[in-house]
Amino acid sequence: MSRVGKFLIARPTVNLGFFSKSTVFIYEENSKGTAGVALTRPTEITFAHLAQERGFGASVTAHAIYAGGPVNTSAVMMLHSEEFASSNTLHTGTGLNVSSDEIMLEKLAGGVDPVYFRLTVGASVWAPGQLDMEIARGAWLVANLDPDIVFSLSGEPQWTAAIESVASQTIARYF
Repeated sequence: MSRVGKFLIARPTVNLGFFSKSTVFIYEENSKGTAGVALTRPTEITFAHLAQERGFGASVTAHAIYAGGPVNTSAVMMLHSEEFASSNTLHTGTGLNVSSDEIMLEKLAGGVDPVYFRLTVGASVWAPGQLDMEIARGAWLVANLDPDIVFSLSGEPQWTAAIESVASQTIARYF
């Protein structure tokens, strides 16, 4: 069963280093492994710095940048609603897509924003079978999440809301 479009929520009892109290969107899963972006932790990186680093000015500079994972930390990716697209958009078929290119950044710099989005640097990557083992050991909950939790909250409040959402979904299945 594919987990593309699902969210991993770190269980409260598990200390996962970078992933402790985190929420991760899975955007790709195949025979080579699983990839996602963590969405919980804001970084000190500014959008104005990213735009300047890439050689274009930004009329909009207030976008927060989150730590998407410990792998390829120079890669900028955006999880976003499906009405937005760029030249390198991965369509997940779930209502949320992932883009990663200069055109995406230029659009944001010019004020062309998706309805929902979160900018990240880095990725979260698991080797084949690795995530299955972590889930079997009880490290992760796997669920669908409401966009308000994903895009309106960050940090521990986002993680707490995700845990509460999974608890509500679980209880609803039994009653």
